[in-house]
Amino acid sequence: MKQLLIFYDNWCPYCTRLSRWIETHDILHKITPLPLRQEDNIIQYPAIDMNKALNKMASYNGKSFYYGYTSIYLISKRIPILWILFPLFWILHISKLGNYIYNEFAIRRKIIPLHCDSKKCNIN
Repeated sequence: MKQLLIFYDNWCPYCTRLSRWIETHDILHKITPLPLRQEDNIIQYPAIDMNKALNKMASYNGKSFYYGYTSIYLISKRIPILWILFPLFWILHISKLGNYIYNEFAIRRKIIPLHCDSKKCNIN
């Protein structure tokens, strides 16, 4: 399985916590979280759609960029602790219900730009 880069909004506390959870549970080392609002990361991947990525988690598998629930689905395939739930992730993926649920969470997330700039953002 290919390496997956995920671009998370580092001005969003929930997104930052999720990326830390992913790093902790990615025992196969198949996922690399990258802060979206760090200029260096965006310069390396100019094909990313920033408008989409600022609203939904973006991921890149070496060939294509994915956004929203598809990124969550791809993450679930790479973290062994989530494999027990994979049938649920798959059903949500093919039924498009996962996109609906993801969008409901995404529009309610909080953005905290305090103490942030394009170089770094420290959210605990």
